Amino acid sequence: HIMVVLVGERPEEVTDIRRSIKGEVFSSTFDEPTENHTRVAELALERAKRLVETGRDVAILLDSVTRLARAYNLAVPPSGRTLSGGMDPVALYP
Repeated sequence: HIMVVLVGERPEEVTDIRRSIKGEVFSSTFDEPTENHTRVAELALERAKRLVETGRDVAILLDSVTRLARAYNLAVPPSGRTLSGGMDPVALYP
């Protein structure tokens, strides 16, 4: 089972990918709040877990890891520490 997770893409790219891929597409476009980016990614992960529990093989393709990391960085309360690149360590493991 193929799952594609699109984070922060343009709406027309999401439409194009939905039309050209045989599989599930989860998306949050660039004009949506960052909370939607993290929620969509977590929903896709939970769906994949349920499919695996029923014995299915699942592959998740994620575009873009960078945008998802930025969304998590904005979603967590600041811990006072900053990694290189401006990431809060708490954002790496919500």
